[in-house]
Amino acid sequence: MKECYVCGSNHRVEEHHMDFDPKNNHPSNFLWFCQRCHIEVTQSGITERDELDRVREQVKARDPSRFTKLPLFPDL
Repeated sequence: MKECYVCGSNHRVEEHHMDFDPKNNHPSNFLWFCQRCHIEVTQSGITERDELDRVREQVKARDPSRFTKLPLFPDL
């Protein structure tokens, strides 16, 4: 089962193209995110994994409840 790279959720996990090129399907270009983190990462324009590691720590500090691995969108 796939898990979100940022928060660890396995609910509604989506693939993300790190270079924002949907035609680049090389495995190194993919990371997996839950919908919530995918939106945040896409809006931020992050393209490097080390930047994502910083985002993960920021999210964890700001909202530790996102790291429970429970569904983030139970009503959807």
